[in-house]
Amino acid sequence: MPLKTPGQRNAAKRAEAVRDSLSQELDRRAVVLRAAAARDTIRLDSVYTRIALRDSILRDSVARELRFAIHGVSDEVERWLTGVRGIAATKIAFVDGTKLKIIDSDGANERTLPTVGAALSPSWHPSGRYIVYCDADDRGTRIAQFDLRTMRTQLLGASSRGLNITPVYTKDGKSIVWASGGDSPAELMLASANGSDSLSVPFVGRSGFETTSPSFSPDGKQIVVMSPRPLTPQLYIMNVDGTGLRLLTPVVAGKRSYRTGADWSPAGDKIAFQQQAGDFQVWVIGVKDRVMTQLTNEGENEDPSWAPDGRHLAITRRLGAIGDPRGIWILDERTGRLRRLTQTNGDARLSDWSPPLRPAF
Repeated sequence: MPLKTPGQRNAAKRAEAVRDSLSQELDRRAVVLRAAAARDTIRLDSVYTRIALRDSILRDSVARELRFAIHGVSDEVERWLTGVRGIAATKIAFVDGTKLKIIDSDGANERTLPTVGAALSPSWHPSGRYIVYCDADDRGTRIAQFDLRTMRTQLLGASSRGLNITPVYTKDGKSIVWASGGDSPAELMLASANGSDSLSVPFVGRSGFETTSPSFSPDGKQIVVMSPRPLTPQLYIMNVDGTGLRLLTPVVAGKRSYRTGADWSPAGDKIAFQQQAGDFQVWVIGVKDRVMTQLTNEGENEDPSWAPDGRHLAITRRLGAIGDPRGIWILDERTGRLRRLTQTNGDARLSDWSPPLRPAF
């Protein structure tokens, strides 16, 4: 019906303006509600994703530890059958490029540990909780300790940046011994493993000649080290108080030899090492009779580390030319059998075998 009076027409215009205003307000509120719904959806999806990820990590961790617990049972069965505990419930620490990694002794569960700088020369604590290593950057190396429970690194205040290499724990796990040098030849230093020392002290006093790569006897009373005397690196044994220093590896006049990287066997009767006469190869020498036995001959093989069973060794192995990738292999000292542990095409080296470990739950 047409509007006849000006009042009716004005009223209609006002009503139309109110309807337009209400429509715009409803549209605005719809936009706000849609945005809020989208934010809620994103937040819920994010929460769900975090919960799912955390659940996945937890399940993976439990599965990993359960697998490790089963390995511990099998090790005890092996002890009951043979008198020697198995090595299934052990891990091997190594360096891949600049990264510190650990892996189960059967090659499963390879993990990268978050270090401060580049990592070198890892060595296990007797308890299996910590790994000591050299933390390297452009200013040099410093001794660091990684806690496998907290997944954190502690840099030792007793080692300032410079030349700090080849750290190991004493057999009681209370101290760390490493080689430190600079303008003078590198010599063995000692500091508390709890990080409380601000300064290191000489381990056996100043000797005036280079001494590196320490490895303790199983009873902790002796230590084998490398020293370039008389002309090339050789292995020496001494008491932990610095007395009784004696040459272990025989030196033959006119015959070149280069021996380093010693690791004392768990039984205490042998020491594994690497010898260079062309390529590096892995050898063992009897502590008492000093009879040397070559264990490898193909490719280049270095860095031997004994398993707790005293039969197997983790070694660094390269089968190609210099510059080709290296990997960690497991060597059976009795049979000479070899199996590859690391499967990546990186540069895996400098391995150290853990003591028997327990699952974390």
